[in-house]
Amino acid sequence: METTREWEFEGHREAAEAVNPEVCIVCHPGEVVGWERFCGEEEYQWNAIALDGYVADTSNFARSPSGIIKVNFDHHQKRRLDLHSTCGQVLIHITHGLMGNFRGKSVHVYVNDADPDTILSVWLLNNHRRVEGVCYEPRISELVHAEDLLDATAGAYPFDVQSPLLRKMAYMFDPYVQRRLRNNLHALSSEEMHGLIEECCHRIDWYLKHDTTAPELELDTRYEPIPGGGGPGWAMIKEIGYWARTRLFNEGIRSFVSVRDIGDGTFVYSLGKMSPYEPFPLEDFYSDCNQEDGIPPGDPDRWNGGDTIGGPPRKRRTRITPVRLTHIINERLQKFGIP
Repeated sequence: METTREWEFEGHREAAEAVNPEVCIVCHPGEVVGWERFCGEEEYQWNAIALDGYVADTSNFARSPSGIIKVNFDHHQKRRLDLHSTCGQVLIHITHGLMGNFRGKSVHVYVNDADPDTILSVWLLNNHRRVEGVCYEPRISELVHAEDLLDATAGAYPFDVQSPLLRKMAYMFDPYVQRRLRNNLHALSSEEMHGLIEECCHRIDWYLKHDTTAPELELDTRYEPIPGGGGPGWAMIKEIGYWARTRLFNEGIRSFVSVRDIGDGTFVYSLGKMSPYEPFPLEDFYSDCNQEDGIPPGDPDRWNGGDTIGGPPRKRRTRITPVRLTHIINERLQKFGIP
């Protein structure tokens, strides 16, 4: 039987449904495994779901001889604009009977990050009864649709930055954004990541109950160019605000590399372009950078991504400096004859 609990939230006390006892969130920050390893029974039990890059493979499922399943939801490995985000996939699969395949047993949900796509996927799994079958709540669908467009385009969808829904989303996911902007997501413990996801889920609950009075934040679209970075047709930037890529799109910058200096000699990059038609060959950059970092083929923690966004290994990150990465990219562009 489900219970209720109360928590402090912006000066209010609210009763809410407890995290669904049949769903257990397992946080392994930065962990990346292959599909075959996830399907093995030594580490990962059946009745398991992997979200948003925990398994470095396309969305898939496997069924045991007894009929229970393991599922992977991801959208990083293929043509990104052709796929739903992870939360978009999760919503569709829940409405079409996903949870019935677990036969009432506990479901372990594995995550390696706490970005908005993952957080909203977790919220949907915890609240699956609200969206199953013919159940329909317009604000849930609107929220998933907006995040679906944002994540499928790596934050570069041309939304109106004054949109009330986006301003509410900025507040919902602000705990994640602040950790990301402080460059300390990599240092989260499992418990801290779980707490971060739970806090953002509480804010989603608040929005869905109190739409008109839900808090809002302005969208911070600031960024700075990296001195000496960039090249023909692309920019290297430091994102000051989480919504900087919306500004990049509006300013006509079609290909970019976003830099985060972790401060320990490693870097996190986002290599992106606004559409697959831009002459910015990401897959070749991934290959060049894996070679530069000495990452062997078959290692799931590697430079990887789709055809419009990607980056370095989640766990080990990279020691390639912005100056060196600029050289690698421009050298590849020269080989392709891209002016």
